[in-house]
Amino acid sequence: MKKYISIYLLMLMGFVFSQCECSEPINKWFKYSNDIDSEETYGKLITLDMSSGYAETDGIVIYLVVRDYSNGEWVTIGFPMGYWEAWLPEDETKKFINLEEYLKSMNRNNNGIEKK
Repeated sequence: MKKYISIYLLMLMGFVFSQCECSEPINKWFKYSNDIDSEETYGKLITLDMSSGYAETDGIVIYLVVRDYSNGEWVTIGFPMGYWEAWLPEDETKKFINLEEYLKSMNRNNNGIEKK
């Protein structure tokens, strides 16, 4: 009986001390940088502080100006007003399964590569 009580107490202590606060970060957005003028930040994941900032519109686009968590610089994000959706580029590997099909598709316009 004592053995079961000690195992039960160990399990209970494990549950009590293992509880963590696993929640989403509050007021943070994660975004990949598309700043083509900066080679060091282009394509890197940045964290934006959404707890404060500035919003403006010109009637066509809504602009949000917020700070970057890592360096404190101001970042501008633009969204078109009304409905919008992001397009995804087509996957080139699905377009042409093999090289032979690709060459056939190029040859229909008479600008493909031919074997001599």
